[in-house]
Amino acid sequence: MYEDTMSRRDVRRLLGGCVKELREERGLSRAELGRRSGMSDMEVGFIENGAKPIRCEDLVCLARGLGVSLLAFFEGW
Repeated sequence: MYEDTMSRRDVRRLLGGCVKELREERGLSRAELGRRSGMSDMEVGFIENGAKPIRCEDLVCLARGLGVSLLAFFEGW
């Protein structure tokens, strides 16, 4: 039987960390990524810190804003 050892918050933190890393690699501010993704800089910050649940739509918008595929958020898992 498969036992899930990651909590939802752990998943949010991992995804948020990926978003932050990709954003910083591209030299973007939270405000710029928010503008490109149709979100506020505060919302981007909440996602990066794992404080806000990430919806599929959020991931699609962030991927477009970062110029990456959705798979970029899951590499290395």
